[in-house]
Amino acid sequence: MNSRNPFIVVYDGVCSLCGTAIHFIARHDRRGVFVFTSAQSPTGQRLLAQLGLPPDKPETLVLVKGKLFWSGSDAVIEISRHLSGIWPALQWFRWLPRSVREGLYTRVSRNRYRWFGKKSRCKMPPAPVRRRFLDVPDKSTGAYGGLSPRCTATPPPQSFP
Repeated sequence: MNSRNPFIVVYDGVCSLCGTAIHFIARHDRRGVFVFTSAQSPTGQRLLAQLGLPPDKPETLVLVKGKLFWSGSDAVIEISRHLSGIWPALQWFRWLPRSVREGLYTRVSRNRYRWFGKKSRCKMPPAPVRRRFLDVPDKSTGAYGGLSPRCTATPPPQSFP
């Protein structure tokens, strides 16, 4: 993992589509440039608040690198740029008018629970990916990310904003 200055992906931790996307990103991030935190975790809440986004209502995927951030379709396109395989080709969608991209993104975002489901319990990431989550699993419960009342999170590492 490139821990010097990683991209931080903030996602809706109870969204099935979002969780699937995070596992997809982790599988195709061969250089290890991404780390992850759910919007419901202490780190996710803090980052969203710092960016002026509502921490209690995660409506979009957010990508943070240093003082820069991308959200919505811009975040998806920027993430694709750093993945292995054919996925960097998605950068071409940047040529579509932003209103078209965001319109489609917003439609999926607003319907994601209805179309793809919502988790009521934490889903542990596979062991090789677990170290890339900023809110490390609680050793006593095995939960991470503050996804539901059954989940707890340990304090995030101090090296990240």
